[in-house]
Amino acid sequence: HAPPIQPPETCPACDAGVTHEQGEVDWLCTNPNCPDQVRERILHFCSRRALDVETIGPALVVQLLERQLVKTPADLFRLNVEALSQLEHMGEKSAENVVSGLERSKHCRLAALLHGLGIPNVGEKTSRILARRFGTLQALRTVQHEQLLAIDEIGPVIANSVASFFAEPRQQALVDDLLAVGVCPQDEVVLDADNPHFSGKTVVLTGVLSEARDVWKQRLEEAGANVTSSVSKKTDLVLAGENAGSKLEKAQKLEISVIDETTARNWLNL
Repeated sequence: HAPPIQPPETCPACDAGVTHEQGEVDWLCTNPNCPDQVRERILHFCSRRALDVETIGPALVVQLLERQLVKTPADLFRLNVEALSQLEHMGEKSAENVVSGLERSKHCRLAALLHGLGIPNVGEKTSRILARRFGTLQALRTVQHEQLLAIDEIGPVIANSVASFFAEPRQQALVDDLLAVGVCPQDEVVLDADNPHFSGKTVVLTGVLSEARDVWKQRLEEAGANVTSSVSKKTDLVLAGENAGSKLEKAQKLEISVIDETTARNWLNL
């Protein structure tokens, strides 16, 4: 047997104490200003599935932190070509690319910003759910624990994470700062999550559809459906396009309702 691993008593990056939640695997550094945490927060904020700032990578972030040009994600938007040009391996053209990349990312989707904020236990999918249910950053900033628990896909752990994140003064200051430097997440259309045809239903897409699968998946999820990839006894509906094959046959065998795109559009009032 391998010997049990002794967890560290202090953070290897900043020597602060560590904390451990009962039942969790991770041991966490308690210092919010821990240099490694700050670096990872900024990299996560710029990552492809968050604000997608392609021009900012690990080497640049390390330099920005070493020179104390950046302490929080909001500071990125205060960078100018002149300051960036002074950095190693950074000519004027590269500096301009960084600034224009940041400028573009200011008009991000609300879900992308939520993901970028790094709320504990909130990944990409939950960020999309929150954006669609609440529509604006403002609504989320004042969200109550009970409102979050009322959403089917959100359990007590995530509800607690989101509510306490937006109630924490340090995070409130960061969001204020992001808005002050011009980050302007696009409001989402809050769609009716209680669509009588799709709410709570498990739906499978099959065949060649006239619009991208992702488009249909997003629409159906916004209407409260759970979109899965395979047909089973738990499937409620199959949305079938042209040349639907084995999934359609299986649905018919299991006597599952099959609809086409026209019906789906009508049910969604598109």
